[in-house]
Amino acid sequence: MKTSDTSDNACEPMESSQTSTDTHRPIETNKTSDDEHGPMKTSQTYDDRITRKRQVQSLDTDTESHRQPPATKTRAMSSNSKHNNTLPVKLTNLPKMARLHDTLYGVVQHNSPDSLHKKVITADILDPNGVVTKLHLTDNQDRGNCQLFQFSPETEGRHVVSVKLGHEHIHGSPHYLNVFPTWEQKQSFGEDGYTGRGHENTMSGIAVDNTGNIVMTEFKKRQVVVFDKTHGKCERIISFPSKFAKPFHPTDVAVSAENNYYITDYGNMQVVSCSCTGVFIQNFTSKRMKSVCRIAVNNSNSTVYVVDKSSHCIHKFCTDKGSYLNSIGDCGSGDGQFRNPNCITINRHGHVIVSDAGNQRIQIFDKSDKFLYSIQDNLITSPVAVTVDMDNQIYVCNLYNTEVLKLDQHGRLVNRINTGNDDSLVWPTAIVVTHSLTTKLVIKDNDPANFCIKVFV
Repeated sequence: MKTSDTSDNACEPMESSQTSTDTHRPIETNKTSDDEHGPMKTSQTYDDRITRKRQVQSLDTDTESHRQPPATKTRAMSSNSKHNNTLPVKLTNLPKMARLHDTLYGVVQHNSPDSLHKKVITADILDPNGVVTKLHLTDNQDRGNCQLFQFSPETEGRHVVSVKLGHEHIHGSPHYLNVFPTWEQKQSFGEDGYTGRGHENTMSGIAVDNTGNIVMTEFKKRQVVVFDKTHGKCERIISFPSKFAKPFHPTDVAVSAENNYYITDYGNMQVVSCSCTGVFIQNFTSKRMKSVCRIAVNNSNSTVYVVDKSSHCIHKFCTDKGSYLNSIGDCGSGDGQFRNPNCITINRHGHVIVSDAGNQRIQIFDKSDKFLYSIQDNLITSPVAVTVDMDNQIYVCNLYNTEVLKLDQHGRLVNRINTGNDDSLVWPTAIVVTHSLTTKLVIKDNDPANFCIKVFV
């Protein structure tokens, strides 16, 4: 095998010849982009625990919100009028899909704060039964151009959130929200046929390919297993037993827009790409890589991101030729630094989300590697894996608390899956979200007594 490995400029792909030898976000506005602002003042106990890292750089046009007093219910029907794009106010931060009892946060953003003194802004939510709940808005004490509200849906079905300035809907209102039942485990598979046991499995990852099949790496058995999306049956096994100088030990897998698999190989400290049927495409590496762990593919800029746990950084490569681009971060606890990063994911805007396990936080970067903000509070104690859905909501495997946290894109707790029932998690080490009509969570649970993949819908 020939390895062209450059450590300063670029790393050419290895030839395939045979050889034996994975703080809350600040409230954003369009008005500011680089200014720093003081911490948000609130008397709520949850927010008091939050360490906020302020660097205002839009993740998108959404903004943060706060917990609010309980809503009051009245009977009424919501207006069907369309929003007015000319008003200097807009509604942001609400997802299109949610679960029963999720805590959701809405933000009313004012491009012209003076409009607050001219007309009254009101908000309500219409549930599927025709009940309208008035929502309490409070001014953001940190900046005068935002108002905040909170609610928790108690009924399944379509909800309509309306926010009006005077009698007119603001931009983004009405907002339609589909509410589904609480998470329920529907499948559990893999424990009897294709999994190893032991500490090595904590290094293994999962992905969902473009056909919906679940792809899992098995470090100990030196293979990648593809499970069919319907029944969880093993569809194929991918391995490269004599392809490289050292044994193939896959630790994670990511899927490109072309449905090719990119696999981190700890045994050879490299990345291997292949088709979804297991046909080898290329392998590439860099002298900088010391402990490859998790991997992600950013299809918006054709970049592969590799987590290097021992080097406390993220390496970037081109997807086509495997050439080395640059690395993000170094060892430390400052903004953009890492201590034993463990996992990485990409949201729909191309922003990079990293579970910084040693610093007990989640860090977010834009597609140009610029640090945006971090999420750090007492809830996040052992973030070993992270993923994101189409609404930019973040899911974190909080290992030592044996739970999965669901956060909004600004880091506020929305919901959690934890122990205490028949669907409990014992040792969640990897997670991925399917992007279907009804979001599914696929969680790798390293329960020593029943190592398996669990699917929640």
